[in-house]
Amino acid sequence: MRPLRLVFEGFGSYRDHTDVQLSDVDFFVLTGPTGAGKSTVIDALCFALYGTVPRWGKTNAIRDALAPSVNECTVGLVFEASGGRYAAVRQLRRDARGKVHTREARLDRLDPSVPPDAELAAVLEVAQPVAEGERVSGAVAELLGIGYEQFTQCVVLPQGRFAEFLQAKPGDRQDLLIQLLAYAVYEDVGQRARERAKVATGKLEMATKRLDELGTVTDDVVAAATRRARELEDLTSAVDDAVEEMATLRQRWTEANEKARAAAAVLTELDALRRPADLVDLSTRLAVADEEIENRTEARVAAEKSEAETEAARAELPDPAVLARWRDAHARATALHARLERSRAAAVTAEQAERTAAAELA
Repeated sequence: MRPLRLVFEGFGSYRDHTDVQLSDVDFFVLTGPTGAGKSTVIDALCFALYGTVPRWGKTNAIRDALAPSVNECTVGLVFEASGGRYAAVRQLRRDARGKVHTREARLDRLDPSVPPDAELAAVLEVAQPVAEGERVSGAVAELLGIGYEQFTQCVVLPQGRFAEFLQAKPGDRQDLLIQLLAYAVYEDVGQRARERAKVATGKLEMATKRLDELGTVTDDVVAAATRRARELEDLTSAVDDAVEEMATLRQRWTEANEKARAAAAVLTELDALRRPADLVDLSTRLAVADEEIENRTEARVAAEKSEAETEAARAELPDPAVLARWRDAHARATALHARLERSRAAAVTAEQAERTAAAELA
């Protein structure tokens, strides 16, 4: 990781905007009297990456980040890592009750075409977001390959510990170096390696002892052992087949047992059935109903037969049009016959009148 630019405002003892350009240098030294703010610059770098500073004590103690009498602070670090250029930016704000909150935390991959000394807002405008909020510290650790603890032990030594290291006695210096570099981890690794080596040595000695007990192994012994191994392999195959068959039989037995239980449950339910008290009356009513159905069936058959005969008789009748003509002719004949009878009656009456008149004239 190579820092290129550190920008902060309202952080620690720096109330005003501060822009530290590091892109054009390979080495740099922070000099100044005690209290000038050298450590605050290093704190700002560490805070931009991990959101905390070693000398604050607790990792979540961010109240000391704000400069006195300011309510907001901004810290941003532009750096190169893993072949890319990134920016880690954090903003804090103090509320009306004096409690400090993280307003924004972000990690972005920057466009390499934008110079690192450009305005931070312009740099972030074309950036590609990588992480936000609480995920920034984890993303930084993954990007750099080291977490906060390793960073403060291997890259940034806590304030005062380096002077303590230079002035300490050789024995104390070694202990302090173990603390600073977390060398105790390697001691634990070495101890575990020695324990594993001890266990491996014991196994080797036991194996050697057993080989010595076996003595000289002849070709006949090897051949016999080979035959025995083959026999055991055949036996193993047979046992596997038997186990598989046993599993199949067990499955079939389980299914048969389940069916038997179901049948037993059905039998229990059938045994619980009782003949209804009105079953005899119901049988009588059913017999009467059957007889009625039979009678009605016979009547229906007779009706269907009569209907069929009627249809057949009607089919043998003349055409209705002919019948109509016959009916009209009969009506006309009846009318003519009536007129004839009236004419005959009139003729008889006239003849009688004529006779009467003739008699009177005579």
